[in-house]
Amino acid sequence: MKSLSPTYSCPTSTSSVKSTGFSTTRKCIQICGGIGVSNELPVARTARQVRSFRIYDGPSEVHRRALAKRAIRTITDSQ
Repeated sequence: MKSLSPTYSCPTSTSSVKSTGFSTTRKCIQICGGIGVSNELPVARTARQVRSFRIYDGPSEVHRRALAKRAIRTITDSQ
């Protein structure tokens, strides 16, 4: 199996991890209801950490656009 270059695998994993983490945390908060956002459960701390990661790393659309540009460049270069 051919390994992916870091310029491709890094934005892919970053986008995937951010969306999965946020989606999972959001579902946990929904399941716990109002207590999910209080400091009594670790869900609130996880939500703060995931949110700060999303803010720090930038929007997923930027990573997806970079991946699309690289894919188009790879396809046009191979022809």
